[in-house]
Amino acid sequence: MEAFIEKFSRKYNLPAADCLRLIGLMERRVFCKGECVVRQGERNSDFYVVSRGIWLGHYLDDGADVSVWFAGEGEALFSTWGYVGNEVSKISIEAMCDAELYGISKADLEAFFARSAGAANFGRRLFEEQFLALENWMLSGGAPRAEERYRTR
Repeated sequence: MEAFIEKFSRKYNLPAADCLRLIGLMERRVFCKGECVVRQGERNSDFYVVSRGIWLGHYLDDGADVSVWFAGEGEALFSTWGYVGNEVSKISIEAMCDAELYGISKADLEAFFARSAGAANFGRRLFEEQFLALENWMLSGGAPRAEERYRTR
């Protein structure tokens, strides 16, 4: 099993077989440093798993670039606004180095969730992780130094 699949499976407590089924439904995409999955103000409802590289979620606020989170190998990333509400993203999701993702549309991911209780529980855990990350971000004052967020991921 590839390292990123093992990390993804462990992080979200998704059985390896379900993890492999999900990855089998996804499309591999390669990015160069600086390319974005979505830019602030664009719409993207797809869901991604990082197979290689480091990703940054950030936004511009009155000209200041504010880093919100980092994602690495085996972690999920997506625009919450696009996925949940089909709205434009309030953040950009950018490759910090040459990187690779596996992506799936919201509709296909939701069909995967509907296939089994294990897959549905994975979806629940995934969003629980997002809520926990948001609460940690808020408790830290909303914007601790980027280096601190990178080290605690």
